[in-house]
Amino acid sequence: MATVQLKKILFPTDFSRHANQALKYAAALASRFHAELHLLHVIVMYEDDPNNPDHRFPDLTDTAKQLHDLANIRLEEKAQGLASYPFRVVRETRRAMSAYQEIVSYAAEQSVDLIVIGTHGRSGLSHLLLGSVAEKVVRYAPCPVLTVGREALRRDTPEEPEKILIPVDFSVYSARALQFGVSVAETFNSRIFLLYVVEEPVYPAFYAGGSSTILEMMGNLGIRAKRAMSRFLKDNAPTERPVTKEIREGRPASEIVDYAEEIGADLIVMGTHGLSGWDRFLVGSTTERVIRKAGCPVLSVKVDEASAD
Repeated sequence: MATVQLKKILFPTDFSRHANQALKYAAALASRFHAELHLLHVIVMYEDDPNNPDHRFPDLTDTAKQLHDLANIRLEEKAQGLASYPFRVVRETRRAMSAYQEIVSYAAEQSVDLIVIGTHGRSGLSHLLLGSVAEKVVRYAPCPVLTVGREALRRDTPEEPEKILIPVDFSVYSARALQFGVSVAETFNSRIFLLYVVEEPVYPAFYAGGSSTILEMMGNLGIRAKRAMSRFLKDNAPTERPVTKEIREGRPASEIVDYAEEIGADLIVMGTHGLSGWDRFLVGSTTERVIRKAGCPVLSVKVDEASAD
């Protein structure tokens, strides 16, 4: 199994409190891997005429120049704060119609190995209307993405994780996340926790026959699931690190967040399908729900559909 190699880490920032929290993780990772750290701020500009078929930027105005200059000053302040770290810092300010698209484009242009980004963790109606730049970056980024949500701000999570939770569902997506997560655990000498969530179907009362859970109904399902987890680990990411295996039943996102809280996880590593459009609307994304609710950073590892076939 190949070890994680991080040569370039991208840290997009809007200079918010959430972004500042995420920066310490980016700096810690850049230090550990001797990676180049890229600080990126995207100024989102709007068109003068929404009916303009060319979708061109308006001419550079005094206001736009002031925003650009101010962003450069603040990026310089961030870079100065990182002066004592043993890695190179690259600063970039860009103008774009979409923040997440520019972040993804920059990551591809620079062959970035990891994106570290803060997220406001919106939920409910505000999330439906506004969406999340971080979640869109997770969905479209060409590399793994480490998100630090607002819930993570409420606890003192170490930059070097002692406990890593890796949810698995035996798919190619979770296999890739398992490989990445185990490699990170070996780098930081972390304990590994594997979690498999059985999503409980709703049966008529007469069918259940008095059993209250699917684990009870299927007898040795838990034992067989743990055996399958052991095989899955051996086949995809064999390791000498301590591994704890847990079986839960319920809604995957809720169980993952709850179990992470119970064990005091410092990092969750998950695979993501990268669904978009109508598929995502219908199916939803467990990873995105965990990103919004988790009390620790979440590392999302995407597998391209072509690679999954």
